[in-house]
Amino acid sequence: MEHDYKRMSTEELEELSRQNDRENFAILQELIRRGWGRDIPDTMEDSDMHLTEDDF
Repeated sequence: MEHDYKRMSTEELEELSRQNDRENFAILQELIRRGWGRDIPDTMEDSDMHLTEDDF
């Protein structure tokens, strides 16, 4: 569904955001239930990740 955000009131935008948050959370729950993300390495295990001074 396409929305013209510029024409929507603040209240309408807030409600749409709440609806999308709930829907996105439900979608992520289902993806995780199906095993999505299990093959994503932990950043501390990823050889391309290096600690920097900001990490301490």
